[in-house]
Amino acid sequence: MRRSRNARPFPPFHEWMTEAQHIDPNTLSATDRDEWERLYECVRARAAGPPNGQDLQREYFRTALEYYIAARFSAFSFFMPMSGVLFHHGIELYLKGLLCPWLNEEQRKALSHVLPSAWEKYKSFAADPALSRFDDLVAELDQHWRVRYPDDLVKHGLQTDTLVTRDLLDRLDDSAVRGTPRNPMPSAEVINKARDLITPILGREKSERLIETVYEIEKVTDVRKLRPLLQLG
Repeated sequence: MRRSRNARPFPPFHEWMTEAQHIDPNTLSATDRDEWERLYECVRARAAGPPNGQDLQREYFRTALEYYIAARFSAFSFFMPMSGVLFHHGIELYLKGLLCPWLNEEQRKALSHVLPSAWEKYKSFAADPALSRFDDLVAELDQHWRVRYPDDLVKHGLQTDTLVTRDLLDRLDDSAVRGTPRNPMPSAEVINKARDLITPILGREKSERLIETVYEIEKVTDVRKLRPLLQLG
């Protein structure tokens, strides 16, 4: 949830439903309305409180994902060297999102845009020796930050090709990582991973309902019924 210093007061329930959720509360059953009212109170309380650490991390990951998607599209469209710059942005934001539990805003900003610094900092907290296999990839990707301005390109020139970026794509989808096309996870493993990730946030009952619904998504006749399962409260 994004907050602004000049944010307007939180809207009343009916306005929030019609304008933000695009649902007419008058069409809801009593049970569904109760569920939405509980969700509304939860969202309003969080909006009135101080910034939430999980909200901040989600915002980092959301922005990183958009950069990453744009970078892949850029690479396959032969947009060079900007695809590398977009990949740099995406991985930088992913790393800083991962560092949110340990570093405050000032400490994250102090890392600047130097990927190896953020990467080494994250590895120190993760304490996973297997992560070192990506050291060279991070160092190579970091070089793209130097070509983000036309001035640098004109002064120093650039020698690159799409094969380099496609090689980066292949290595980001490393076969040693579970859940990639070359090393897929079986359904039971996907469910267990999803359960581990979302249960601490949504609670056990709602998490199980969400997993069951997603695995039978073809039976969902109204996509609006998914929304309460994806919200806190």
